[in-house]
Amino acid sequence: MSQAATAWPLAALAILSTASAWAQSSAPSSAPANPGWRRLGQPSIDLHLAGPATGPVARVWYSADGGTLYARTLSGQTFQTADFENWAPVAAAAPDENPAASAEHTPELQARVATAAGDSRRIWSLGQNLSLSEDGGHTWTNISGIAGESVIGKGQRAVAVNPSDSQAIAVANDDGVWQTHDGGQSWAGLNDLLPNLPVRSIVSTKRGSIQVALTDGRVLQLSGTRSPWVVSSTAGLAVSEAADQQQFSRALGAEITTVARSGDYLYAGSSDGNVWVSRDRGATWSSVAQAVGRGPVERFYVDPEAPRAAIAVLAGPGAHIARTVNAGAVWDDISGNLADVAVNAAAADRTTGTAYVATDKGIFTARVDLNTFAPSSAWTAISGSLPNAPALDVTLDAASGQIFAAVQGYGLYAAPVHAGGLRLANAADFSDRAAAPGSVITVTGAHVVSAGDGSLQYPLLASGESEAQLQVPFETNPASVGLGIQTSTNTATLPLTIRAVSPAIFVDRQGSPFLVDGESGLALDPSTPAHPGTRIEMMATGLGRVQPDWPTGVPAPADNPPAVITPVRAFFGSTPVTVTKATLAPGYVGYYLVEIELPSVLDAGPADLYLRAGGDDSNHVRILVSDQ
Repeated sequence: MSQAATAWPLAALAILSTASAWAQSSAPSSAPANPGWRRLGQPSIDLHLAGPATGPVARVWYSADGGTLYARTLSGQTFQTADFENWAPVAAAAPDENPAASAEHTPELQARVATAAGDSRRIWSLGQNLSLSEDGGHTWTNISGIAGESVIGKGQRAVAVNPSDSQAIAVANDDGVWQTHDGGQSWAGLNDLLPNLPVRSIVSTKRGSIQVALTDGRVLQLSGTRSPWVVSSTAGLAVSEAADQQQFSRALGAEITTVARSGDYLYAGSSDGNVWVSRDRGATWSSVAQAVGRGPVERFYVDPEAPRAAIAVLAGPGAHIARTVNAGAVWDDISGNLADVAVNAAAADRTTGTAYVATDKGIFTARVDLNTFAPSSAWTAISGSLPNAPALDVTLDAASGQIFAAVQGYGLYAAPVHAGGLRLANAADFSDRAAAPGSVITVTGAHVVSAGDGSLQYPLLASGESEAQLQVPFETNPASVGLGIQTSTNTATLPLTIRAVSPAIFVDRQGSPFLVDGESGLALDPSTPAHPGTRIEMMATGLGRVQPDWPTGVPAPADNPPAVITPVRAFFGSTPVTVTKATLAPGYVGYYLVEIELPSVLDAGPADLYLRAGGDDSNHVRILVSDQ
């Protein structure tokens, strides 16, 4: 048995534990105060510098003994670190800025020349690079650049020298905080856990392409659930938003502050709280309507399936959450108990009548009817474990059953949401793909007690307050069945399509696959890439019947686990790769273990990996390959 065979039980246990934790953390009928928020990625960006970067930092300084480093972000928050890794907010007064100095000349035009606290003998040039002079500015040494490029980012704002070690230097710049212990010969970023990501809004929550927009218009994409963000190829987001605002400001003769699109519908909000609606992509507009409040319209939520229903979020005191169900002809105030809280964004599920708002005091939810002007419920806080910082955006992803929140400085968070109603999903990729005999499916929306299709009972593998995992019996024949669900409060029947095979690779809620190196047993992720010529093992479901037959609901044996009957193929990009093993996963119910062998020659970088069985393709997952 390979090392990976002993590592996989822990990985599979993590999958089941994650599913169970999600199940325990959400409620079927009313939102919990803490629905199980978890951060996606670090509050930092991979810019191929000396370490992960983050947003602009204005000031940096050491304590008198040099044991603590302080940083003040451009937003005015101050943080401290004693281990030079973990940061904590602190109320600390910053010392005076780096004193200005005179120099014979500067190495860069418009660079600021200053001395650092604790070291007045040396002169620093703060420009796109950090340069040092020890002879009054006659000669300069660029200590942050290699081949003219700064390894610590650009826009140097402040420098500090450790009072106890003149070779230990910290720098604050447009890309965060950086430190050297050898006078600039080598640098390290201190931004991994510094909550200073300048996130502005959520762009996409699609699995494998989760994106956020920064205040400077850049779009970031998640590279891994525990990794820094990367700059996305998506471009022009801020430019297109600004162009819309300018175009419609001219057309409507008002200062348009936000625009939202849904199909042929356009909503435009102005700085004085007025709203216009177009039903023909902006060719004509309805009469102006006052959306309850009189502050600037900050943002809209428009229902994608019924764009006549919308929520407008307005700045300013008093009423600032407005609803329409008739394309803006009438707006009513649904601010309720949030009248004195600054609201930044809204999202809703018209089917379940649930709305969410992102505010300066976190995330709130309420029952809001988007079909009629029925009274809304009071707003309830569901911030739970979110950081104590303003929530700038909120969105729902019905496909994965999650709510996403952008938190100022800290980045993106997600939590499971079950606002009402049962839903079936594939347990591997949370999609609505068909099930197969022996596979695992997920039921969300209630505490499941039992399930069956009238002739067969489906083993209950795990069950929480509003999520459960079931196994489709091996004895089930391909068909469309009605799956009867017995919950703790009632019964329901859900349609379930069953095929002979329906392959799916296990991923987490952000689309990151559970893959391990077949030799070392190490989990593969952006920090541990795969290598050409190696074996990769993955957990899958939906591969159907096995040989010899195996009982439903019984963990597969550790020795000689039953093999999949239907031939399984694998593709790396568009290239077929060898499948060396396809069996039930030893020790688990409804899980399959698939092992592939990568070609000895592969291009370095990311590529798609997927399975094919019985003519059906699995979900595509991303895998990073390194030739080092």
